[in-house]
Amino acid sequence: MSDSLIARLNELTALSRQRELTQEEQQERHDLRLEYRQRCRENLRAQLEGIKPAEK
Repeated sequence: MSDSLIARLNELTALSRQRELTQEEQQERHDLRLEYRQRCRENLRAQLEGIKPAEK
């Protein structure tokens, strides 16, 4: 996962606690959240596909 993506999400979240975000910032945060969730799903899927069942 990209450290810059997480860092930017954290920046926008911190800003939203200090003041209301602009429309552009809200859209950017929305887009980054979607990308973050997609990457999480892809990572989980890759991990699950790598699991091989144990034979008894």
